[in-house]
Amino acid sequence: MSGLAASSAGRAQQRAANQAASIRRQQGAINARQTLMEGRRFAGEQLAAISGSGVDVGVGSPLELANETAREVDWRVNLARWEAESDAVGLENRGRLAHWEGNVRRSQAFGQAAGSLFRAGTSAFSSFGGGGVGGGGGALDTVGQRSGATFYENA
Repeated sequence: MSGLAASSAGRAQQRAANQAASIRRQQGAINARQTLMEGRRFAGEQLAAISGSGVDVGVGSPLELANETAREVDWRVNLARWEAESDAVGLENRGRLAHWEGNVRRSQAFGQAAGSLFRAGTSAFSSFGGGGVGGGGGALDTVGQRSGATFYENA
C-alpha cells in the first residue's frame, strides 16, 4: 500500500472508530437509563411488599433496605456508564493509532522516494565520472583539474 493510501486508510479507520465510539456512548446511556428504571421499579415493588405486610417503611430495617437498594441501583447505573465510556475511549484510541500508523507509512514512503531519487542522481553523476566538459571520468586533483589531462583539456 502506498504511503498516501495508508494515510487515507488510517484517517478512514479513525473516523469509523469515532463513529463506533459515539454509538457505544449512546448505547451506554440507554443501558444506564434502563438500569435506573428497572431499579426504581424493583425498589417500588420492594416497598409495596413490605408496606403490604403492615410494616412502617419509614423507619428501621425497611428504610435501610430501601437505601441499600437505591445505592445498588446507582452503582449499576454508574457501572453501565463507565463500561460504555471505557469501550468508547478504547475505540477512539484504536482510531488514533490507525491514523498515526498511516501517517508514519506516508512519511516512510516519502523518505524512500527521496532516497531513490538521491541514489538515482548519485548513480547518474558517477556514471559520467563526475561530469564536466571534455567527457571522460578520472579523478580531480587538488586544484580541480583532471589528473593526467593536458592544460587544454582542463580549460
